[in-house]
Amino acid sequence: MKIEIKYFSSTGNTLWMAHRATEIFERLGHEVIISNAERDGMEYRDESELLGIFYPVWGSTMPDPIAYHVTRIKASARKMFLIGNCALFTGDTGLYWKKHIEETVGLYVFYVDHVVLPMNVNVPNFNWLKVPHARKKEAIMAKALKRLTAICRDIHLGKTKSRGHNPFGKLGGWLQRNRHHWAYACWIKTMATDRDRCNGCGICSQLCPVDNISMLDEKVVFGHKCIFCLRCYNLCPTNALLIGEGTKNEARYRRYKGAFKNTVKIILEDKKIKGR
Repeated sequence: MKIEIKYFSSTGNTLWMAHRATEIFERLGHEVIISNAERDGMEYRDESELLGIFYPVWGSTMPDPIAYHVTRIKASARKMFLIGNCALFTGDTGLYWKKHIEETVGLYVFYVDHVVLPMNVNVPNFNWLKVPHARKKEAIMAKALKRLTAICRDIHLGKTKSRGHNPFGKLGGWLQRNRHHWAYACWIKTMATDRDRCNGCGICSQLCPVDNISMLDEKVVFGHKCIFCLRCYNLCPTNALLIGEGTKNEARYRRYKGAFKNTVKIILEDKKIKGR
């Protein structure tokens, strides 16, 4: 079977998940086409028989760069699966988008689930959420791979699943979806650069998925399109990007450096290369 996967990744977790899933599907005998929705949009190839979306869960919904395109999917295949990832709570995210896709695009979403991956958010007012240290991160990733393998085998066998029906998940999902943009807007207002740490490398500008960061005389300039993906904050090589002055304290506000040892290089290459 020809499977086509689209994904959006902020700090590398979803990128890792989509590529590991590709390897698993290929071992199961499928032909897989994988591409970055941030770069290529949501138009699927006519020869694709099964479609998939991999995404991080933000506030019990999909990130804006992929959510915008989801109800504008162009595809000849009529069958799809949705696999999200989170560190804490997904609510009814997959079920919410299953309904939207089926109602607006007419695709049958037969499988909805998620995988737990390492926390990548360590910001003011939510300091109880901690980015894991190396050993714990490795344990989470190992467990995630086992779960992802089971999910891919289910999809391979044509099993159906729709996770997110429980009342707590539905209520929590609704509450988060209606408030998360407000929370992001509050944090975005506090974003700044520690000029003593910033070396003017421009990595933050290159990483930004919405071209919200530019460099002027080797100084970081923020625009007004930030989606709070935290790429710049987490992956700055000198931790010069701040969300409030308190985040200068790197011990208290750990940055998440991604699922790979060379996350920055992989994300930058992934943004450029088409047709993978």
